[in-house]
Amino acid sequence: MEGSPVATMGLSWSVHRENWLKVGAIAFACFGSAHLANLVLGLGLKATPVWFPAGIGLAALVLYGRNLWSGIALGIFSFSLSMGSSWSFAIVAALGSSISAFIAAFLLEQIEFEANLRRLRDVFGFVLVGGLITPTINATVNTLNTTLAGITPWNDFSAQWGTVWLGDSIGILVLAPVPLTWLGCTSCTQPAFKRIQADLAQLLPRLPEFLIWLTLLLFVSGTVFWASTQTELALYPLEYLPFPLIGWAALRLGQRGTVLGSLMVSSIAVLGLTRQVGPFLAKCAGQMLEAALLMQIFVGIISVTALVLAAAVAERQQVEDLLRVNQVHLQTLASSLECRVRERTAELHHRMQELHDSNQVKDLLLHAVAHDLKTPIQGMLMVLNKLHGKQEETVTVSHTTLERMIQSNEKLLYLLNSLLEDPTAIAAIAPTPSGSIQLKQIADDTVAKLAYLLQENQTTIVNQLSEKLPAIQADAIQIQQVFECLISNAIRHNAPGLTITLSGEVVETFVKQSSGDRVKRAILRCSVQDDGVGLPREQCDRLFELHSRNSHNCHLTGIGLGLYRSRQIILAHGGQIGVDSQPGKGADFWFTLPLSEQTV
Repeated sequence: MEGSPVATMGLSWSVHRENWLKVGAIAFACFGSAHLANLVLGLGLKATPVWFPAGIGLAALVLYGRNLWSGIALGIFSFSLSMGSSWSFAIVAALGSSISAFIAAFLLEQIEFEANLRRLRDVFGFVLVGGLITPTINATVNTLNTTLAGITPWNDFSAQWGTVWLGDSIGILVLAPVPLTWLGCTSCTQPAFKRIQADLAQLLPRLPEFLIWLTLLLFVSGTVFWASTQTELALYPLEYLPFPLIGWAALRLGQRGTVLGSLMVSSIAVLGLTRQVGPFLAKCAGQMLEAALLMQIFVGIISVTALVLAAAVAERQQVEDLLRVNQVHLQTLASSLECRVRERTAELHHRMQELHDSNQVKDLLLHAVAHDLKTPIQGMLMVLNKLHGKQEETVTVSHTTLERMIQSNEKLLYLLNSLLEDPTAIAAIAPTPSGSIQLKQIADDTVAKLAYLLQENQTTIVNQLSEKLPAIQADAIQIQQVFECLISNAIRHNAPGLTITLSGEVVETFVKQSSGDRVKRAILRCSVQDDGVGLPREQCDRLFELHSRNSHNCHLTGIGLGLYRSRQIILAHGGQIGVDSQPGKGADFWFTLPLSEQTV
């Protein structure tokens, strides 16, 4: 049962068992690596040029926690006893190694060290703390221990201290990066063996390159460090021949390949010195201690160089990956911004066009007011000035003068009514059908409404519209406005005595449907024809557009909204409107309307 004492004890036992297994593994690794160093170098309890347990212990505490320090102590304690030392000597040796590794892991944690060594700051922190500072602790404890035990004389205290410190440093710099880079990952959640398996799978495409690199590295290192070197050749820095291969690994094989290469070169160099061959011994004329010091310096240099180079390449790759991601993000953002800019530009163009159209209408109205209102006002003003010039107190106005004043005011009223028609709202005309209506009845109502205007201008209306014409489905008020506009324009733009003929007929025309097919359909065609002065062809083409008077149409009156509104009304009903005219032959204004569904 979850949360019960039994379950808690089971979990605690599982954690403790895992920790004890890790402690045992660390102890075994330290014990085995110490015996390996003794087997290779044969120095027993004396200081060795490379102390492998120092690197293994530090890597273990960094990866798995400082609470496992007892594994290091147990391994070194067992090794010291196996070499015939006393219990006190073994205990002090174990404490020196474990305390040094514990403090190193603690200091690295304080500087936010990342075990994968993929940052230059981590490499420099590892070299400074792990490779230079904390080895002084074990060097001091170990030197005092061997001196007090009589293994090392007091006069060799400083030499012994330097050898222990350098051996621990080299062991940490050479061996610790291998488990750190292969097993350390602060941001990874999957087990280490799965990460290694995935990395090896990525290495498969580069396997031929890896094999070539490994062959060259082993061949060059073996040739340099395992071959007998003549004194003349020893003057040349032959030991640095493997350096280009380490650089190859850093650039192509990543950090793990680089630390493996550094470990192999260092191991071959150490083994070569133990066989008393190689360039170090030749440079020192057979002096083993001096050769060991040169070898330690070389191993330290190649290890630090490999770590720094690999970290620099890793940081560069991280920056390139980040730049690549940012580039994709910026491209996406730029594409989105470009799309938004296009949309905003199109919207801006649309609004600018609307503003331009509004300005055109405004200019049109202002121009029309300036021209069309000027003439009747001037005429009426002339009459009033003439009357004002008479000396009598009471002025008698003739009937003719009164008619002229009435005509001027009627023109002003017509122009003001035209101004009240909003040209920006005409495009939104929507007919309200009044049912099936007869075109003749609408024409008769229009003629009756305009009777005074017709009588005043001596205009004759000939209404040939038949009562037998089919009914139409239309807005009666709007169709009457069209008749009023066409008849009024004919009267106002021609001399008195005009004859206007109204006629209508049913005609057939082809209509294009939404499917693309053209079908024949019957429509009603109405004509308003006069025998006036007529219109030129170029004026007919733009007669139903917004216009005002100018030098080319100065004989026209009005602001030009009536015919434009008439066209919008007819188009809203699904019909067409136009004019056929020639100068001196009158004008024929016509429009078509669809028949009502009942008629069809």
